[in-house]
Amino acid sequence: MKAYLPHVKRGLAMIGGNLANFALTLGRNKLLAIFFGPAGIGWIALVNNLIETAAVVGGMGVCDAYNRELPRKRPDFTQSEIVSSGIGLFALTLLIALPVSTAFFLFTVDSEASIVAGAIAFALAAALASAWRALSGIYLGLGLSRRMFKAVVAGGTANLALAAILLFAGVRDLMAYVLMTPALLAIAGTWGVWPQLQDLVDWPAVKAMPARKPILTIALPIVAGLLLEPATILLLRSETASRFGQEGVGLVQPGMLFVILAASLANAFLGMTLARWDQSEEPAFSRRFMALIVAAIVLPTCGIAVVFLLQPLWPYLVELFFTSAFVAGAATVPWFVSGELLRMGGIMLNHTLLSRKLGYATLLPRLACLTTVVVAIHLGMIDSILAVGQAYAAAYAAYLALSIVLWLLAQVHFRRTGKRQLAANS
Repeated sequence: MKAYLPHVKRGLAMIGGNLANFALTLGRNKLLAIFFGPAGIGWIALVNNLIETAAVVGGMGVCDAYNRELPRKRPDFTQSEIVSSGIGLFALTLLIALPVSTAFFLFTVDSEASIVAGAIAFALAAALASAWRALSGIYLGLGLSRRMFKAVVAGGTANLALAAILLFAGVRDLMAYVLMTPALLAIAGTWGVWPQLQDLVDWPAVKAMPARKPILTIALPIVAGLLLEPATILLLRSETASRFGQEGVGLVQPGMLFVILAASLANAFLGMTLARWDQSEEPAFSRRFMALIVAAIVLPTCGIAVVFLLQPLWPYLVELFFTSAFVAGAATVPWFVSGELLRMGGIMLNHTLLSRKLGYATLLPRLACLTTVVVAIHLGMIDSILAVGQAYAAAYAAYLALSIVLWLLAQVHFRRTGKRQLAANS
């Protein structure tokens, strides 16, 4: 048990940082909701969704590779080679992600700014959001939970303060508030990990990328899989916008905001704990593996029960954190949060597949999730704001169900492989 305590403490520190940042985000969101209403919040959410998609390609794969490769006990490459190779791959992926996502932004989102100004602002926001995710991997991989706590809180505090200043100064350009968040987080993140970057970054290695193979082995399935998740949300938001307008997108934003809270807390804790558990040598169907699958089922189930027991409180919380104009979307909140809890259960199991270099298998549950939303839209089932949240929950119910099936099949495969290896050695 003692061996797990350092990871648990780091995970709790990450939860603390994310809770503090979420509280600051709520304050900022309240201000934006007062000044811009559901339509403005809906526009910001839609653009943030596109930025998130670009950031997944640009930085999330490198982030997860750093988290798994930097603390490895028997590394094939030095930490300097891993960090430097990741920077090289990060730069290459940005060259792909930014033009595509910027073009998609220009074609799908109405903006008051000129085409050139809008494209530059969006591309900069996407690049900074990607940089923050890559930096997060260094924090996680090196176990710098306290520094990451400080960086997240510093970025959130600056974000709230600057938003308040600009709002009361009369700035009404929505893109300014979109750009602000990734910019301040990237600055705070770079500041917090600057000493490590100076020691670990080797510019010849950035160009040569000696550790590109192990990083790509982890990063490619992560990027491919995670792209499907913002695509699922973007599809739901686009359908909501087409049926109910930007105001409708704003009404589902409270549910999405609570989803972000649940995801940030769970990802932070799992990133510092479960992702660091080297499952590659764990025997199939071991006690710890069975405890993992039980937790992946029981925790979401209990969480969903609590979420619906709290259903009478959601309208009051929505009005508190937004305005009374958003209360019409309060009924979607428990469905969105339930979907996120189901997603977390699936992610707990998918960590096993990633550790055994079966990352591409994790694409199947995400495809099932996206397919569920596509079918719901095609059948015309999203005919109300409430149905948007229900579609989200149904999508991630399919995600968890298929994750369980794949995990059990993987365990059978691990057992057979282990028996063959044991027979060969004897």
